Amino acid sequence: MNYAKRQKNQKTLAATYNNIGLLHWNLNQLTSASHNFFEAANIYETIGDKKGLANAYSNIALIFEDQQRPNDALAYARKSLTIRTKIKDSLNIGRSYANIGIFISQKGDHDSGIYYNNLALPYFQSAGNSYGISLCLHNMGTDFHLLNATDSALVYAKKALQLRLELGNKKYIAASYGLLGSIHKTRKEYKNSDAAYRSAAAIYKQYNVQGELWKTYDRLAFVNEKMGERDSALKFLKARVSITDTLHSEDKIAKLYEIEEKYESEKTKRELAESNSKLAVKKQQSQFLIFLIALGVFMASIIGYLLFHRMRINREAKEKELLLQKLEISRELHDNIGSQLTYLNVKLEQLKGDNFTQSLPDVKQFAKNTITDLRSAIWGLSKDITVKDFEMKIASEVQKAQSENLKVTLYFSSSYDGKLNSITAVNALRICQEALQNAVKHAEASAIDISVDIREYALHATIVDNGKGMNGKGSGFGMRSMEQRAGKMGATLTIESGKTGTSVKLEK
Repeated sequence: MNYAKRQKNQKTLAATYNNIGLLHWNLNQLTSASHNFFEAANIYETIGDKKGLANAYSNIALIFEDQQRPNDALAYARKSLTIRTKIKDSLNIGRSYANIGIFISQKGDHDSGIYYNNLALPYFQSAGNSYGISLCLHNMGTDFHLLNATDSALVYAKKALQLRLELGNKKYIAASYGLLGSIHKTRKEYKNSDAAYRSAAAIYKQYNVQGELWKTYDRLAFVNEKMGERDSALKFLKARVSITDTLHSEDKIAKLYEIEEKYESEKTKRELAESNSKLAVKKQQSQFLIFLIALGVFMASIIGYLLFHRMRINREAKEKELLLQKLEISRELHDNIGSQLTYLNVKLEQLKGDNFTQSLPDVKQFAKNTITDLRSAIWGLSKDITVKDFEMKIASEVQKAQSENLKVTLYFSSSYDGKLNSITAVNALRICQEALQNAVKHAEASAIDISVDIREYALHATIVDNGKGMNGKGSGFGMRSMEQRAGKMGATLTIESGKTGTSVKLEK
């Protein structure tokens, strides 16, 4: 690092920060590791090294995973994937997909975990990367097991173990044996479970991996008890207790060192104070020192107050924004869902008469519309509405129109991969829905073009149809609703229509 700084070699400096981060990570010093990875990312971004930046983001995601911060881990893994996709870094695209699968699975979404590992697998296969292939197979085996699909879990776990035996990495071989043991235990195939767990335990014991060995002994005790092998079960329980005592002893030693270090620190402080006391000969110097200390305390108090005041203002601003978002969603539920449920209730009352068959299709359609609107409103309550979520919602509306044999084309572009404000997202979606419905129902259009462009601080949407136009008449309820929604999100709405065709433009 010192050499790179003297030579002003930014690329080597970034790589060195990344390597130091890896060393801290292996020492389980996660804060220091994270600091170095961010330093590397900043340099890579400055010099335009996209591959290095993607690698740094990937490492940051793994640090967040170890810190039990799955949302932050996912955010950085997706940033890394975006860059790797743009530069066509094939093997690392597979690694990003595999990491995303792990992070999502840790949040309990095992179906999505399997999906992303399936996306990763072809990239590792095309590169002939057996380590990556075995990782995906093991992850999918774990997810299928957690979904209680033990047949599939067993297939993937065995494939992963076979590859890892060929590679010879003992740590991962033990993990695959452990997974097989757990699958067989779930299937109540205790003999097979016992054999797999014993293989895992032998490796963990050889390499002194105490934590995993403790878990494996505990599982072996359970399995042997189920088989009626009580002597073996007792042996494994005793082995587990022995490891527990060892771990507790290590904790006691660590605390002893901590106490000793604290004592030495206090001793050093006392000696330093005595030395300073001897140097403070003149009363005037002592008074000046006290004055400086008092001034420092006063300044620190002022700075602390200002920082606290600023934090309070920021917190209140965020709380106000959240309240506004909740109020907007409440209005959404009241105005749309409430009115539709009222109409549905009236229609149900009418079914008591002779017009049951005639009214039933209307009731079913309104129930369907109500469910759709309710899902959109619930979607708007999410605090994590991403650009991808918004794109999928727009695409869903387009698919509905296309199912009616209409030619609807969607052009979606974005240079921003962050999160959208829920008020902006919900109202922009509603405006697009209303414009699309107007084009289909009222303008009788046969072709509709929808363009959406999202940037960090801007959202533009245009809906153009070839319908019969409004002949300058655009004051209906739908139009007023779109204008009100544009106002709520602080955007400009422009509607242009003649004898043929209508154009709706939303700009924020």
